Amino acid sequence: MIRGLILVAVGGAFLSMTCFAVAAVRGPIFWNVSGWDLLDDDDGGASSAPTVSHKLDWKGGEALTFELPASIVYTQGPTAGITVTGASAIVDRVKLDGDVLSLDHAGHHRWHNHHLRIVVTAPALKTITLRSAGVLTLNDVAVDHLSLTVEGAGSLTGHGKADTVVLRVEGAAQANLSDMVVRDADVTISGAGHVSIGPSGHASVRLSGVGAVNLTRKPASLTKEVSGIGSITVDDGNHDDHDKDDDDDAPKVQEGAGDVQL
Repeated sequence: MIRGLILVAVGGAFLSMTCFAVAAVRGPIFWNVSGWDLLDDDDGGASSAPTVSHKLDWKGGEALTFELPASIVYTQGPTAGITVTGASAIVDRVKLDGDVLSLDHAGHHRWHNHHLRIVVTAPALKTITLRSAGVLTLNDVAVDHLSLTVEGAGSLTGHGKADTVVLRVEGAAQANLSDMVVRDADVTISGAGHVSIGPSGHASVRLSGVGAVNLTRKPASLTKEVSGIGSITVDDGNHDDHDKDDDDDAPKVQEGAGDVQL
């Protein structure tokens, strides 16, 4: 009884957080970040400011972190480059410090995040972090190891292949890697995030809160640890609560320590 009440309380808290996160994504909202007013809405109207493009001085590397709301597209290719497109007042304030892409907070501006577009190309970007309400798309990825982190209300979509994917999702972020060919996946969700991924080998899933993982392919083996009321679904839509020991087609499941939902 007490455990049930605790789960209900935890679920209510995370659902409230989800509502606020969704409202932040759908807007309109008003962001105040060190002198910046970031206004995001879905009116679909074109920006009245002229659009410019600027290529950043980036020599390439294996890691990038995005700390600004924008539409970001990464395509694996032979030449390294980062091009930022949007209103000149915003593009001029996009800065690259090492492997971190962010906004210069000097000034006072209103802008729409969907009017800022960032295109990245690199031979082998293997570690990508999104710390914003941005939208990140990965195209033509082909690496042995891919480490991805999505925080807040960010959204990630991936296309390509990777032997191993390590994915961390926090807050109400979403990651859809169902179109990727993945052998092994290590997925951790803290909060109310959602992940779709289809590893064919081993899947390790850790959930804390009310997050959800959809395994779009049956892995050969599955390790799971669930704290809260999160859920794991395996390819045919059957919730992990319905896994049967006598099902020859079911993945071999190893229960992790802690509060495991079966």
